[in-house]
Amino acid sequence: MKKMTCRQMGGPCDAVIEAATPEEMMSKGGQHITDMLAQGDTTHQEAKQMMDEAQQDPAKMEAWRNQFMQTYNSLPEEGESEAMPAEETPAV
Repeated sequence: MKKMTCRQMGGPCDAVIEAATPEEMMSKGGQHITDMLAQGDTTHQEAKQMMDEAQQDPAKMEAWRNQFMQTYNSLPEEGESEAMPAEETPAV
């Protein structure tokens, strides 16, 4: 499982979204935006508009997906700590 914030996916808030796959993360991120708009949170309107435009423009979708995948792939799995570089590893 990995965690991303709405903001990391291009949204306006720091709500944490958790998913096992990139596809699940994208789906849950889209659902988060839909849910927030349904609750009257207009700060998510720009992200919804961006999603709608990307779905109509393959080049925009590809650019967003590439950025998303770069961020997603850089995240540690839950419970996995990031290894320190050898030169920063404390001596025992």
